[in-house]
Amino acid sequence: MAIGLRRKVRLDSRRDNQKTTRNKNSFLKRKERARRNDRIIAKIKATTDGNYSPEVQSWLSQEFGKPSSKVTADEIKQLVG
Repeated sequence: MAIGLRRKVRLDSRRDNQKTTRNKNSFLKRKERARRNDRIIAKIKATTDGNYSPEVQSWLSQEFGKPSSKVTADEIKQLVG
């Protein structure tokens, strides 16, 4: 019987630690996403010929929810606008 109680305490402690870590990391990730968005938009504005790096293509496909080959120049202009 005592073994189950120790297990419950251990699992409760683990769950509490996960909750704390998740809250801390989500705050940091939000800040990093904002910095990344600014950096990617600057790269898009600096590119004149439309040949984007894989990082930019990946970000664009994530933003539009479709493959980067299907993203049009007009959509990119509206996004960066």
